[in-house]
Amino acid sequence: MTPDPDAASPQTAATGAGASPRLHGTIHLLFALEIGQGVDLDRAEHRLVDAAQAAAPQALRSGLPRGTTRGAVGFEYTPLPLQVREAAPAIEIEGERLAERVSITLFDFGALSVAYERPFEGTLSDLRRLAPALLDRADLLADARQRATTLLGQLGDAVDRPHLADAYEDLIVHAIDPASLCEGGGPLPPLDETDLAGILRCEAGPLSAEQVRDALAERISYAPDDLLLVDWTAAVLVDREPAPTLAVLAFLNTQALELRFLDARLDRALEDAYETLRRNRTPHGLGWRWSRAAREWRRIAVLQVDAALLYESISNALKLVGDQHLARVAAATARRLHLPEWERNILRKIEVLDSIHGKFSDQQANQRIEVLEWVIIVLIAIEVVFGLIPSLIWG
Repeated sequence: MTPDPDAASPQTAATGAGASPRLHGTIHLLFALEIGQGVDLDRAEHRLVDAAQAAAPQALRSGLPRGTTRGAVGFEYTPLPLQVREAAPAIEIEGERLAERVSITLFDFGALSVAYERPFEGTLSDLRRLAPALLDRADLLADARQRATTLLGQLGDAVDRPHLADAYEDLIVHAIDPASLCEGGGPLPPLDETDLAGILRCEAGPLSAEQVRDALAERISYAPDDLLLVDWTAAVLVDREPAPTLAVLAFLNTQALELRFLDARLDRALEDAYETLRRNRTPHGLGWRWSRAAREWRRIAVLQVDAALLYESISNALKLVGDQHLARVAAATARRLHLPEWERNILRKIEVLDSIHGKFSDQQANQRIEVLEWVIIVLIAIEVVFGLIPSLIWG
């Protein structure tokens, strides 16, 4: 494991360091859901404000928290997402009720993030023993899907091609208050690496040294008393001001879902393109078959344009301006969620689809040229025949 000179590295607890400190903080359980092709956030805001006058949700159009002490500018969204706060469900996780509010963040590219919170107090080992109970919470997922369904009904035509997809992405963020670790505002004490790896992998049992190294590979720190460890399933965040980092993590979790969804759509478009080429490889006649193929290719071209626009919308939604720490957070999380690999696959499939569509267009153009040539030949033949008729009749 290559050490990061800027990071406050977690280390195995020193021998004789005494009892583990009692930590307190909040566990954030994030669920990303796909609800449509896109969302008109201005229109959605009006719909939700009208609904809020007769019901509980409170909708407010605002940017998520900006960096404060870490950067003069922080980060911003283009356009700003829409946040809805609702009452939490009566669900307990290992004997502890959820916090009373659930936050839903709605993005313009047709996805939303539902965030649940559970207070926590105990040792690092306690947090590790709790971690498996946080994984794959079917009750929370069902609640999130129900909230998304209700929200779709309230948004109406503000959502383009509404559809609640089956796919989802979840992320567990263990946000720990550094005050419970650092006495008098000093640096973080040594933390047990096996416990941290178990929390990140949601595994209470023993882990190999290789698994521990891999789980702790992405680590970032800004000050001596903060730390971020991020993995595929979970993250550990020690920070006095966790909101900006939490916002970036929630966005990237949602981006991972959108890239998966977009990749699946492109796969279907490629299958349709290959099938259309196979059926129309040798045209019969000059009419209906190529007309049907043209309609199919227009539909595939629309899918291609939709995919390209959605990719651009996802990629450009979050702007990190002047905050190098949050930029590092975003880059490390993207690596852990394999977002660069998803993006490369998507761009390659868009290029392949464009190439196939171009070949079909060339094929259609050649067919039209052949048709025109035959029409010209027939017209010349008719003209010759009509020119010979008088001489045949009158001798």
